[in-house]
Amino acid sequence: MAPARIDERDSTILTLLKSGESHGTREVAEAIGLSTRSTRTRLARLVERGLVREVGTGPHDPKRVYVRSSSPGADDLEDFRGLRTKR
Repeated sequence: MAPARIDERDSTILTLLKSGESHGTREVAEAIGLSTRSTRTRLARLVERGLVREVGTGPHDPKRVYVRSSSPGADDLEDFRGLRTKR
């Protein structure tokens, strides 16, 4: 199976998250010009590939945010303590 390619929108997501700041789904959706649902799908794929980390209390946390992964595959969220933006 060939590795999935990074398209222009995925690249924009990774660039947005590269700054080290955390961003919510809505913020990312506005940056790439897609609906929040489509954006969540893209973010989930990037999380699955280890390129992005999801930070929140669970899959239905309305305040969950996304950050660029510094160490793909790591499970320790302590690295991202304090990155959650205030809403």
